[in-house]
Amino acid sequence: MDRRDNLQVYLKVKTTDLISMNKDDLNRFMNQLTSLCRVYHEPFKIVSLTYSTETTEQQVYWKRMALRYQGKMSQDVSEKNEEHLWSQRYSLAIENLNRILWVEKNLKELAFFIVVYRENETELVKNVKDMKRYGGTQFNLQNMKAKEVEKLIFKLQNMNSEM
Repeated sequence: MDRRDNLQVYLKVKTTDLISMNKDDLNRFMNQLTSLCRVYHEPFKIVSLTYSTETTEQQVYWKRMALRYQGKMSQDVSEKNEEHLWSQRYSLAIENLNRILWVEKNLKELAFFIVVYRENETELVKNVKDMKRYGGTQFNLQNMKAKEVEKLIFKLQNMNSEM
């Protein structure tokens, strides 16, 4: 519910690297947003937020690999080539771990959300279906869970706090 007693649904937009797209794909992407705005006539809002990049899964993976390679290095290795191989793999795992830690510390993630409004639940469900039909394939619109929406609204109301 918002201040005007309207119901609202938050849809997460899949982020897309526009710089790496070729010209035709980029034009198609922009035209899809234009046609969405032309065809969908109900009120909606596009929200963008930047927040810290989450790299926990990658950190766990590279820590596990580094420990595995370190364990292989500490075992008695029969050949010098094999010892060098495990040493190189360990160095690569540590390098990737440091790179991921740097990304989490220094780079921000940009996320987009579309907010759909209506006065009652029946109309809201219809409007969400329409929004997904008009822009769902290109923008990969996903419903957000209640906890995610709660965090998002908290972030919108408290811009200087962590999400």
